Amino acid sequence: MKLGRIPDIRRALAGFLLGCLLLTGAQTALGDKHKAILLYPELRAPYSNVFEDIIKGVGTGFDGEIQRVTVKKTTTADDLKSVIDRARPHLIFALGKSSLKSIANVNTDAPILTAGVTKNGPSTAGISMLPDPRVVFEKLFLLKGQVNKVYVVSRGNRYDEQLESAASYLSASGSALEFVRVSSIQEAARAYRNILDKVEPGDAIWILPSAPYLDNSVLSVILEHAWKRRILVFSSNPSHVRRGVLFAVYPDNQGMGQSLGKLANRVVAKEDVAHGLLPLQDVLLAVNERTTKHLGIDLDEKARSEIDLMLPAR
Repeated sequence: MKLGRIPDIRRALAGFLLGCLLLTGAQTALGDKHKAILLYPELRAPYSNVFEDIIKGVGTGFDGEIQRVTVKKTTTADDLKSVIDRARPHLIFALGKSSLKSIANVNTDAPILTAGVTKNGPSTAGISMLPDPRVVFEKLFLLKGQVNKVYVVSRGNRYDEQLESAASYLSASGSALEFVRVSSIQEAARAYRNILDKVEPGDAIWILPSAPYLDNSVLSVILEHAWKRRILVFSSNPSHVRRGVLFAVYPDNQGMGQSLGKLANRVVAKEDVAHGLLPLQDVLLAVNERTTKHLGIDLDEKARSEIDLMLPAR
């Protein structure tokens, strides 16, 4: 009877050994998982919500483990260096200007990716907070179909690259871009007055992110004039939509984070990723329904399906 049980013992032993091998393999695979440190600024709500949304997106897009580190005003380069030396990450996410500035003072071999900024360091890749002009104009054409000319006021050469891309895209679409550079609030006021003097129905005025020297009184004049002459005004600030701007395109922070996470997967896989900021592709669309009716714009099913926020809210 005892001899008859030997095959059962062998099968049990084989099963045990196989289980050990599978467990060891799982632990090895887990140990090989890419690790990242994610730096983000210490902010109060509601400003902190922007970075929380980006972080959520990074978590869904990045195929690895993420250690979050809050960058406070008291955080030093030595503090960050200590964290990095202990964690030995494959990659570092630096969200926001303060995080990017802090990590710039730390000597590390880990590649750095950034988001939540409009400028970056020479050795950093990432995603800009500024929407790709092509995405902005896709929304414009979605709502209006076609415009003759788009006017825009820019501060110095800050948005030159963005505006050159916008001009090329509009030209290929049968439209034109005319922009004026200004360096003071007086120049900006004159520029907007000149635009309002020559803008015609079928034209549009584009208000850039952090519009240069555009205070509430100037915006009120623009919107009053545009309403009377049925001129289309669009923006990169959703709060302007409440004031009467036709639409605004603004960052989808969670979508941006997910795109950053996917970019990080390419970096840790040693794919060739160019330094510099990619223009933002992940955006949300806010529309003023009252203004669409005033301009005679009929929102079809496709347009309505792409609107994320309709104002006035119902």
